[in-house]
Order: sequence, then C-alpha cells, then structure tokens
Amino acid sequence: MVAIEFGLRLAVERGFTDTHFHIRSDNQGVIGALDSGKSRNSEQNRVLRRIVSLLRTHSLWISTTYVPSAENLADAPSRGFPPSDPTLSYATASVSDQSIDLTFDTSAPSVLLTLMGVAKARPQRKAHPLPASSPSNKLPRIFHTSPDISRRDPVRLSASAKQQLDRAFQHGWQPSTLENYGYAVDRFHRYCDRESIPKQLRLPAHDFVLCAFAASHAGIHAHSTAQNDIAALKAWHIAQGQTWRASPRLHYVLNGVKNLAPDSSQRPPRPPITVDMLSALGDGLDFSSRFDVAVFAAACTAFWGQCRLGEILPESNSAANLRNKPMRSHFRPKGRNRAVLRLPRTKTHTSGDDVVLTRQQHSLDPRKAIQMHLVSIALESSAPLFAYGSNGAWRALTRNAFLNRCNAIWANAGYPRHTGHSFRIGGTTELLLRGVPSRIVKAMGRWKSDAFLRYWRALEDIVPRYA
Repeated sequence: MVAIEFGLRLAVERGFTDTHFHIRSDNQGVIGALDSGKSRNSEQNRVLRRIVSLLRTHSLWISTTYVPSAENLADAPSRGFPPSDPTLSYATASVSDQSIDLTFDTSAPSVLLTLMGVAKARPQRKAHPLPASSPSNKLPRIFHTSPDISRRDPVRLSASAKQQLDRAFQHGWQPSTLENYGYAVDRFHRYCDRESIPKQLRLPAHDFVLCAFAASHAGIHAHSTAQNDIAALKAWHIAQGQTWRASPRLHYVLNGVKNLAPDSSQRPPRPPITVDMLSALGDGLDFSSRFDVAVFAAACTAFWGQCRLGEILPESNSAANLRNKPMRSHFRPKGRNRAVLRLPRTKTHTSGDDVVLTRQQHSLDPRKAIQMHLVSIALESSAPLFAYGSNGAWRALTRNAFLNRCNAIWANAGYPRHTGHSFRIGGTTELLLRGVPSRIVKAMGRWKSDAFLRYWRALEDIVPRYA
C-alpha cells in the first residue's frame, strides 16, 4: 500500500492533476483494500487515508487490476533486477489521454514502480474520481451533479429559497455517513468501468446493474458491506433526483451475498469492559497524576453512561476536535444520587443529549470520579471536561491517550486489548446483569431502536433472571 502512495506522490511531484491511474498489483490484499476503501490493518488504513487525501487534493482517480507476480512487469525491478522489457524506464513516463498505468510489486522488500503510457486501440474509459477537496469544493460526493443527467425543478424558487432547500437537504445525513456513501459511489463507478457498463445504465442505475454490483461482493465481503453500498447508491439517486429502480430480485441477491459471506468477513464480537476491569484500572492508576485522575473519570463516565468515546473525548487538541465535546460546565450534579452530563453532540442527535449518571459503589461512582477530577485542577468552566494539566495550562484527554493508558494497565493485569466501544457494550451489559429493565437501559443509553440488544455479551447470565 505504501508503494501506491509513493507512486501517487511521485506523480503529484511531477505535476499530474485530473488524471486517471490504472493500478496493477500482485498483492490481493492491497487490491481489496483499495476497492473497498478500508482494511482491517490499522497501519494500512492510515496509508489509505493519505491516498484519499492525495486523490481529492489533486483531482486524481484510480482503478485497480490484479496481476500474478509472474506477469507483473515491476516484479524484477522491485527485486533489484533489470526489467524484463528493456523499453521501460524508471525516470520517465509517457501519457496518453491523461491515463497512466502503474504496475507494482508490493511483496518484495524494496519497491520500484514503472510508469507506462497507455496505448490502446480505443480510449481508456475513465473511472470516476473522488471529489477534489478544496475550500471551494466541500459538497459531499453524492450531491455532485452528473454532467450526463439533466434535472429540472417543478417550480422556479427564489435564490434564497433554493439555497435554504439545498442546505436542509444536504444536512439530512450525518457527515461521516455522507463520506462513506461517497466512497461507495466511487466503488460502484469502478465496478461499472471494469464491466464496461454504459453511463446511461448507471444513473439511474438499471436493476440488473444494481444486482450485479451487489453480487460482486459474494464470497468476498460481509453482507453488511454490500447492504451499505446499496444504501449509498439509493441515497445518491435521491440526491440526484433520479428514480430508484431496484426490484425484489435485489433483496434475494443480497440474501445470497449474506449466505456466501466468507468466515473471514465475520469479526468476533468485541468483548465488553467489566466492573472487575474498572476496578483493576483504578488499582493500576496513579491518583497523584492529574492525567490518571482524568483517565479514571472518563472511564467511569463512558462505562456507566453507556457513552461512545467519540462523544466525550476528542481525537486531538485542535479547536475543531474540541468544538462538540463536553465542557466542565456541562456536568451538573442533581442531589445525592445522580448527575447529568450534557453532550453537545451525539451520533444520533446533532443538537446534543443528556447522560444520566447514577450513584454506584463508592470506588467506581462516576459522579465522584468526575468531581475528584474537577477539584484536582482549577480551570475555567469552558475548558474540556476531561482536561488535565497544571498552573492554568491544560490539555484535553484524547481518545488515543485514554485507550493507551487503559490497555497498558489491563495488559499488566492479564486482560486482552479493548477498543473504545467496549465501554458502551460493558455498561449496557452490567446494567442488564443488575436487573435494570431493558426499557430503562435503552433510555439511559440513548438508543433509538432495539439495536442495543445485539450488544448483550453475557446472555447466558441475563436469561435466567427473566426466563
């Protein structure tokens, strides 16, 4: 994957923009990650994000093809041998119709690439690019108007009314959802390019094309991946004012994808944080350290408040990351038995929501943990809730710093590594184990549906209490 990034950076350095790159690689893992837009490898995901940034910034787009190592023209150069084709050059590249082939060997210790001009009898079909990211182009991918589609509004609105309509419509999805939908639309176009599907059958997409695209996931990806891609295409059609032509056949194709999903696509359930783990965390922390005091307060809050870590902790200390995170003023004690924490923004409520924290056994009481943290350092009420530091200089506790500290202590205690979502899962499970009615757990966790039921990780302990 680093070789792909290197090749794109080399192309950018040489001044290429608005260019289609056809990538040929003998690494199936790299091809799969580029096609799906994600990888299970965290390092590879970081490289993917940098690649996406390059594509957006410089108006580049890519399509991929797998080639066996024996047929890979870059295999010999990557191992330090002369290329099998003496006409190839490492230092120059010829371009035809703004389309370039990149051939990689990503399995060798060192990676060289060959830029070759494309010479074909017919013009190369362009893959559709990711949107360029610039201050003047922030419109999500699904709202980009296709030049091949004409759309006429039934009435002519004033400029201000039309702008208001567009603004409301474009905020009908969460930003992260729109971003993921954009990647899915690009995957659809890459699939259509590979299959030489005419543009007039892409938007609005013919039912046959939709079924074929969904079936391309069979035996490769999880059912949820195909389902999410189809949901993205439907949103794209709505955004473009086009008719969604899916027939009942698509439903059965998706069922087939589900039944053919490989075992490797099924991730084991994430283990929950437990009360014993919270106790072990408290035992391992140094409460003379303001950082550790903040870590413990955040852990108790995330667990008992069934919080997503992204709702209470920022990714970094940048102003943009801190904007929608709770401040000190958002924590309000309510008598002896409860407190309320206002979240400025949640996954399901952009206007925010309240977390009710109730009294627990003394050492793990989230109210007392937060109060202990607040008195450990005097800061203004507008400071981030879990900020720490000294002498008026503070830093916000970030998600990565928090998880790294927790996992370091749990590793010493013999526990496996846990992710941020394990706190929400653990809090839900613990409340159910304590006999709290599921409807109360649902309300406390701010669940919009019964989806929380799939997070029960101790069903064998819960069922005897009710059955």
